[in-house]
Formats: sequence, structure tokens, C-alpha cells
Amino acid sequence: MNYYLAARFSRQEEMRNYAKDLENLGHKITSRWINGHLDDTFGAKYAIEDLEDIIRADVLIYFNEEIKSSGRNIEFGYALGNKITIILIGNRNSIFHYLPQISTFSNWKYFIQDLRRQK
Repeated sequence: MNYYLAARFSRQEEMRNYAKDLENLGHKITSRWINGHLDDTFGAKYAIEDLEDIIRADVLIYFNEEIKSSGRNIEFGYALGNKITIILIGNRNSIFHYLPQISTFSNWKYFIQDLRRQK
């Protein structure tokens, strides 16, 4: 399965660790942003890469926080509009997080445990 990790840019290192967890279970990560550097000069280039990476994913994992403004919100909507499976890690704080096709886990540990059970 191909996964896209959507989170705040400052959580890059944490996302790389989660990517390793998924790769160790035989999955692929499409999120190039977790290994890159943000540069305002190339902002549009990175935004386009993110959208391409989401389309290549089977599942978008959305790491939710109380911070309301973030690119991950755009990524969530883009994945929803393109009928890509969405897994929310954290609390729901939008009406769209309650849609029946959104799977929710309170933290990464519970998600990985569930994923291992499915193998």
C-alpha cells in the first residue's frame, strides 16, 4: 500500500520515523516533503510535488493538531476530493473529520497496532 503522511512541516523528522514503521511493514511512502527542505523561492514547485505525491498514494494519513492553518488541511481536502482513503491521527476538529470514510486513531501507536493486526 502507498501512504502519504500529511503533517506540519516542523514535524518532518517525526514523519520520517513513522515512514520507517510503515516501510518495515512492507508499505511505500509517497511523501517527498519529509526528506526535503522548504524554500520560499520554490514554494509552488513543492506544492505541486505534494499534490502529485497524494495522487500516487492509496491512503493519506492526516496528523491533526489544534493549529488550524496548515498545508495539511489542503492535502486533506485534496485527498477527500480525489477519493483517496484518509486516516486521521489525533482529535477531530472539523465536520469533515466525521465523514464515515475517515478512519480515526488517537495516536500513531494505535494505528500501527491496527495495521499489524490486518497483516
